Amino acid sequence: MCGARILALRLISTLAYPQFWQFKTAEFMRKLQPGDPFEIMSIDRFQNKSFRTNCRLSTSIPPTGFEVNTLYSVSVETNEPGGVGHVIISSTGAFQQEPSRPSAACTMYAEKHSLRSWQWMSPTDANSSSFFAVCVTGYGGLAYVADALTVFRDGQPQEICSPSNSTAVLADCHCLAVDGDFGNSKICSAGACCWEDLQCRHCSGGLGCLAKAERPWRALNYVLVLVFFVLSCVHATVVWNHKRRRFGQLGEEHGQQIEIPHSDSHSSCRAVQSR
Repeated sequence: MCGARILALRLISTLAYPQFWQFKTAEFMRKLQPGDPFEIMSIDRFQNKSFRTNCRLSTSIPPTGFEVNTLYSVSVETNEPGGVGHVIISSTGAFQQEPSRPSAACTMYAEKHSLRSWQWMSPTDANSSSFFAVCVTGYGGLAYVADALTVFRDGQPQEICSPSNSTAVLADCHCLAVDGDFGNSKICSAGACCWEDLQCRHCSGGLGCLAKAERPWRALNYVLVLVFFVLSCVHATVVWNHKRRRFGQLGEEHGQQIEIPHSDSHSSCRAVQSR
């Protein structure tokens, strides 16, 4: 009886992971946090703090983004002695391991690796894709939640906006949230706000709306420059007329007629002896 129970436990330990996790959806994985319940394989919870070196996702996708319908590698890496078993879930695109389950890739049974890569086909109709991973050292061991990794299509912005109703984004970015739909992200242009409902709109007029605040100041600067120019012209005209009158008065006092040129600024005043 005890032998049968031990055999059953061993069978559960191999079958429960990772096959159990490959049926999780991207929406479920997106909300998974360190410290959440694990509750299989004699592991109560995920580790409270998942260091990047314990369970880390990476891809071969270049910084400029992925091309449509192109194969890339998606990898899980760990520094745990003996490696880890793992499951990767993607929000869009297709892993090539199991055609019937294209959103998932996982190690088999007691298989563990320090570095394992999988082939993934990029989507045709999505701006982005997110990858989520769970790593386990073994039965009764440690479980980790990897930091999610989001990649974007080539030609799209490669950054995620910080949602705010009043703070304008400084560059084009994807208006997303942790629990949002990464496959159908909206792109906010520089100067707009990625609102908390994940819509791109004009900012609400708060102090943080830099782009909107700059426009009135810019217009005011132009007006001030124009006013300064006009005042300078008026001042120069007044000074010039004052000098003309002054020279005329001096000429009358000395019995001379002083001509002041109107157009040639390089010629000097000429004193003409009045007859």
